[in-house]
Amino acid sequence: MFFTPERIALLLCLVGGYLFGLIQTGYFIANGKNVDIKHLGSGNTGATNVWRVMGAPWGLLTLVCDVAKTLLAILILSIACPVFAYKLPFYGYKFEFCN
Repeated sequence: MFFTPERIALLLCLVGGYLFGLIQTGYFIANGKNVDIKHLGSGNTGATNVWRVMGAPWGLLTLVCDVAKTLLAILILSIACPVFAYKLPFYGYKFEFCN
């Protein structure tokens, strides 16, 4: 059977992790201060560009929010899918999507 409970759980964990990655904290932080970060600096919404454009406190806040977002995703993954929590970081090495 293709849709086993383990495969469904794995798929939900992968989709959930992807959705967490879509949250652009730098964009939301800059937008809260009426700064269009996508058109300033390098155009990236990451912590480095926020740091360069808006200053160190906002860049550090973006970095902390990005790390917290990652830790929250890992925590939810380890609670929802304890079987896959230790395997998922290695899937990128096993299945290379980009060379």
